[in-house]
Amino acid sequence: MAVSQLEQQYFGSGLDPTAVAAQRQRLGQNKLAFHEPTFGHGVLMRLWNPTAWLLEAAMICEFVLGKQVQAIFVLALLLFSAIDGEIMATKAKRELQLVREQVQLQVRTLRQGSWQWLDAQDLVCGDIVHVRVGDVLTADAKVLLGGMNLDEAALTGESQPQEKAKGAVVFAGSVVRQGEAIVELTAVGTQSRYGKTIDLIKTSEAPGHLQKLLLQVVRYLAALDAFLAVLLLFNAHWEHLSLGQLFPFLVILIIATIPISMPASFTVANAVEAKQLAQQHILVTGLTAIQEAAALDILLVDKTGTLTKAELSLRSVVPFYDFKQQDVLTAVAATTDYGANDQVSRALIKAVLAAEVPVWPQVELQPFAPDHRYAQADVTGADGQRVSYLLGSTTLLNPAVELAKPALVTQTISTWSQAGSTVLVLIEHSSTHTRLLALLELASTIAPGSVAALEELQQQGLKILMVTGDTPATARTIARQVGLTGPIFDQHDAATLADFDWQKGAGVANMLPEDKLSLVKMLQQQGHTVGMLGDGVNDGPALKQANVGIAVSTATAIAKKSASVVLTEDRLTDVSAIVASGHRVYQRMLTWTLTKLSRTAQLATLLTLGYLLTGFFPVSLNLIVFIVIMNDLVTLVLGTDHTRPNSLPEQWDLRRLLGRAGKLAFVWVAEGLIFFMLLWQRTGLSEPQLSSVMFLFLISSALLTILITRRTDQRWHPGPSRAVLEMICLDLIATILMVSCGWFTAAITWPYIISTLILALVTAIALKYSLGTVA
Repeated sequence: MAVSQLEQQYFGSGLDPTAVAAQRQRLGQNKLAFHEPTFGHGVLMRLWNPTAWLLEAAMICEFVLGKQVQAIFVLALLLFSAIDGEIMATKAKRELQLVREQVQLQVRTLRQGSWQWLDAQDLVCGDIVHVRVGDVLTADAKVLLGGMNLDEAALTGESQPQEKAKGAVVFAGSVVRQGEAIVELTAVGTQSRYGKTIDLIKTSEAPGHLQKLLLQVVRYLAALDAFLAVLLLFNAHWEHLSLGQLFPFLVILIIATIPISMPASFTVANAVEAKQLAQQHILVTGLTAIQEAAALDILLVDKTGTLTKAELSLRSVVPFYDFKQQDVLTAVAATTDYGANDQVSRALIKAVLAAEVPVWPQVELQPFAPDHRYAQADVTGADGQRVSYLLGSTTLLNPAVELAKPALVTQTISTWSQAGSTVLVLIEHSSTHTRLLALLELASTIAPGSVAALEELQQQGLKILMVTGDTPATARTIARQVGLTGPIFDQHDAATLADFDWQKGAGVANMLPEDKLSLVKMLQQQGHTVGMLGDGVNDGPALKQANVGIAVSTATAIAKKSASVVLTEDRLTDVSAIVASGHRVYQRMLTWTLTKLSRTAQLATLLTLGYLLTGFFPVSLNLIVFIVIMNDLVTLVLGTDHTRPNSLPEQWDLRRLLGRAGKLAFVWVAEGLIFFMLLWQRTGLSEPQLSSVMFLFLISSALLTILITRRTDQRWHPGPSRAVLEMICLDLIATILMVSCGWFTAAITWPYIISTLILALVTAIALKYSLGTVA
């Protein structure tokens, strides 16, 4: 049927300008937009959180006390962390360069009795639209005339095209694979099913473990500071001392405690891995996804377009009446429209071309149409006899069709249908007989590398769950083919998802976008770190909510926009590389956390106890600023460090870390306090010289703590990266020069320098072997 014929069959006139204006005023334009914050706004947001508030307050106090150098240092670190983090995020967005709103399409629309081409964004509810093969529906609609097969995989996850006849409801984002229709738009823009899915994406976001960890670290260190401050204040009151002289120390204590460099350190660690992943053609658009990947214990994997290709293939042929498979494919070639673009036709064309079957001459083809659901080829033989071949659905099997093996036909159709395959029948009709020549099975094609990728991920300790909009039967078949074992949960069942045993299950079927989102949230509430691997619009909300959202190379623009990682090549095995990167980031940040906790506790406790025992601080307050600077310089480059990753999901067990950090701090404090008291009581060193010795001790012990908290074997392999080693050496050399030459502090002689360094080194080696490898 020609385009003009279908349009002529519709006798309406469409909307007039007044109705269009009223609808647009009520619901707006038919478009969807994402609003990204500006660079400046992103920087300000990074400076507006509880941790930043504490540092900003301390900075103001330093200015009031006349400590401009310390205040400028705090300001510089704050700005560096905020600007560097936003630069990394902005760079990732620019590299992606994905579509930010719905692609503008030209749509055949009826307005005031005239058919015309309009931009999709100009459509409103009530518009009459003509859609044909290859068109993308840009709004929800109701079919008024004609019929079509729609590919709804991007929106619903259904792998098979859905037939839509008069009266059917169709959704935006669907693609017309066969047929044509006149439709009336029922919902546009954010009101459409597509738009509501996008709204779910906008409002969905994973809870960040980094910010939680940061606040926990601050809370524990603040509790220690508060305890020590109470001791000092109580002592000042008991000794009738001025509280004013303690205030500068308390401010310095806050600056030393708050992890200023933590966000920047995490950003550097993630950026290093993001660069390495980019070299493997894996694009990271959300840097925090890398660190989250280390803790992944459940990965939800979409079926259609991810585990399977978004196409069908001819899997099986069962011929009858002494026909061979080659004969069947020859007849299939005659009944196939080579100009069609639907999945079924593409699969049949591929099969007959691969078989190189002969072509029959004098064939009259009636292509497949949704209203009669079969294609027909009329063939005239050399003897002038006319034979018709019908290829279509099993509805063609009426009582008039002769079956060579009725039981086999029934069993085969039942088996294939339960497996979720598309079943076609090939019927031969002539003046003497009508008989079934063959049954054909079309099934989804497993994506190359799917089985290997899932096996590798399972070896990394991840539980794989397939989520799909298809039926349970289809899901079970695909699960078996990719090596997933266990039952398939049906979203349509009366049982709740909470009752499903995830550890033994293989996946969930009949999932809508909101169902996938709910599943991710529920697993997160149960304490899991959840990954989502998908490709369609229907996966968008779950991709955004997941701790690690991964879009495959063939994903829709919305799926890629929602994901935090995009695979730019067709390799599912790249997911394992993402997990491995996460483990490396975890190990580097584990070293950072242990070092921060132990050295902060060491510094604060040693200064407090030393003051209580002697009446003066073991290290001058000005040198504390240098301690913070030098320690942070090393921790900033920890993101480049070499590491030995674990093979199982990691967990940020802060209580366990506190116990380990507490042991380190206890040893360093006990040794430092004894060393300080011996120097004070048995040497003639002045207070400034004692401060220099303890400054060297604190710097060297902090640098050695970094080395002994790295995850290595008993032989300290792998060694630190070049950047970490160079910064440690630079810090140590600068410290030795300061205390030997008397820069910013009193000079001390080389015997004190060497003995201090040897003491710290021997203690570090003992701690390394007594505490074992970092778990």
